[in-house]
Amino acid sequence: GTRGKVILSHPLDLPELTYCHFKEVGFSSNNVNGYIDPFSSCTKLATLILDSCNLKLGTRLFVLNDTLSKLMIHLGPYFFHQLQVQMNTPNLKSFTITGCFNSINSICPLFVHDLKFLEEVSLELWFPKISEEIATTFLSWLKMFTNVYSMTLASPTLMVFTSMPNYPDIEDVRFKNMESVLVKIDPFASLFPKEVLAYLFKNSRCNEIVTTFTELPLYYEQRFMLGR
Repeated sequence: GTRGKVILSHPLDLPELTYCHFKEVGFSSNNVNGYIDPFSSCTKLATLILDSCNLKLGTRLFVLNDTLSKLMIHLGPYFFHQLQVQMNTPNLKSFTITGCFNSINSICPLFVHDLKFLEEVSLELWFPKISEEIATTFLSWLKMFTNVYSMTLASPTLMVFTSMPNYPDIEDVRFKNMESVLVKIDPFASLFPKEVLAYLFKNSRCNEIVTTFTELPLYYEQRFMLGR
């Protein structure tokens, strides 16, 4: 990685690019609107990985691409302190976001396009502090994922539901196509919010989840029936 020493401030003129992995790259806007759109000219881009990248002060990152099918974002401990990223990726099939989620920008929603082709989602986030705004935003994300077939969640991510307004009486999210759910359990967590899983998937075709617990060198897998 470059720890943000490499700064990208202009679009990538790489129309043949199909795979892009940025690690600890900084993004900076050079226009008055404060945004940078690096990928819209990459007309064959299929996979994009943004690993611990940095947004310079006042910069918003637009991920606009019609061919992108897989996007992975890792929020490093010192990068993307505020998630000022917007995605317009209508053909996205796989979305992963991991790492430390600090805060959001309410005027810069992550998704600006329907994700009707999205098939799999992985949400492995932990929160130093969970605000009502973060919880509400997270629920709005789930509403964008209703067509997915497969979902991976980290147990700390599930704790965000406890900060949602009117919890546990929150509106249902229907995952009509859901077939498989994998939950990664934090070995150091004192609570496992099993009731949140029951809420999430009560209106889906998935009637069981698979949970994994990893604490090196041990690894085991368990099955929990929903509703028990």
